[in-house]
Amino acid sequence: MKEMSMKMKSAQAGAQGVQLDANIETMRQILDNLMVFSFEQEALLLDFKGIRINNPAYPKQLKKQQILKEHFQHIDDSLFVLAMNNPMISEEITSKLTDIEFDINKALERLAQNELSQGTASQQYVMTNTNELANMLSEVLGNMQEMANLSLSPNGSGEGMQLPDIIKAQEGLNKEMEEGIEEGEGKPNQKGKDNPGENGKDGKEGQGEGQLGEEGSAKLYEIFKEQQLLRQQLEDKLREAGLDKKNAGMLNEMERIERELLEKGFNRETLRRMNQIQHRLLQLEEAVREQEEEDRRTSKTNLENFKNTTQDQNLRAKEYFNSTEILNRQSLPLRQIYKTKVKRYFESVEN
Repeated sequence: MKEMSMKMKSAQAGAQGVQLDANIETMRQILDNLMVFSFEQEALLLDFKGIRINNPAYPKQLKKQQILKEHFQHIDDSLFVLAMNNPMISEEITSKLTDIEFDINKALERLAQNELSQGTASQQYVMTNTNELANMLSEVLGNMQEMANLSLSPNGSGEGMQLPDIIKAQEGLNKEMEEGIEEGEGKPNQKGKDNPGENGKDGKEGQGEGQLGEEGSAKLYEIFKEQQLLRQQLEDKLREAGLDKKNAGMLNEMERIERELLEKGFNRETLRRMNQIQHRLLQLEEAVREQEEEDRRTSKTNLENFKNTTQDQNLRAKEYFNSTEILNRQSLPLRQIYKTKVKRYFESVEN
């Protein structure tokens, strides 16, 4: 039953990987077609800006705009189909498609009515929205490729598995480890029973650290192999995604768990480390999910009031110099002896 369950999980994960690869290829094709449309629309916009209404080539250029409208409709349909099975295609992207379609129809309507300047303005709106849409789709494609890079290497039973499947597999190993410990604690240690003084605890400690029967040894070896496979496949894909150095500590801890499985057998300290690995895998999944979310730019209205202080500085400077001039006109404060001498001087001059 366990083998059948693993095969079913593997098949389901493989189907998810194939679907993701197909979505990536479809998105690439849509982006290529969108860029071709953008270049052709730009060239047509320049042609209309350099032509007159009475030019014989005007109807021909108008027909080109109609053809471009049909080409964009194919892009719209393809993106709509992709959005049905891909939650990364946000409402903002579908709204941008509506804006482009509206501007194309408006450009055709105005150009057909010989409103050349208004028609080229609508064409310019088409160009702007097309470039913004291409930027959005490029970010979505990057996120999809990162998800594909985080899928496990196509080897063994982990073919096509995604990060959530790794977490589930680690959880399953932890449960098997816990079951093995409980089974070991429920059995008497034969070696300890023959020699009660050994290990100082009447043999109870030995069962958890290696006193295994043939069945227990086989189960422990299976846990070891699956743990090692998980670590190797996770390491390969983290390296492809450029996250191996950032998560080197977790990979080293997984290697330590493998050694302890061989050295100590069913052991609660090893189980504790395995539970910590599962927690760190959950943290990695959350970090990847946050990285996949679109970083939206928001505009903020300035609420600060700025005051021009240049005029105030000029007024303060003027007051300063005026006050200095007043001080220069005032009589200097003299001591009484000097006041007497000054008075005598002026009296002698008057005489």
